[in-house]
Amino acid sequence: MYQAANWYDTNNTKIIVVCGAIVLLACLKQDMQSPGNTSPPRNWTFQLNLNTATTVELENLPQIGPTMAQRIVEFRRHLPNNKFTRINQLQHVRGIGNKTIITIGPFLVLSQPE
Repeated sequence: MYQAANWYDTNNTKIIVVCGAIVLLACLKQDMQSPGNTSPPRNWTFQLNLNTATTVELENLPQIGPTMAQRIVEFRRHLPNNKFTRINQLQHVRGIGNKTIITIGPFLVLSQPE
């Protein structure tokens, strides 16, 4: 009969490798879910103007669905001159917090390039 103690003693290295692989996979998963790694790719040439974007355009942002896009447009209509002056004003939109602003901020601008 096979004994667990003997398997552990003779295959100690395999146990360490398996445990190391599990830890590595857990770290990679956490890194992929981290909102800090959301800057646009280097070849990214498009940024969305927060003051003119439609709900359909806003839905292309990470973490922004149809409902949140509609809330952003509605909030913008109540701002002076119907314009955002700072991107962090989005935190006043119900459902948008600092993490979402950090995630979508690199994709937003407040005016068109001249």
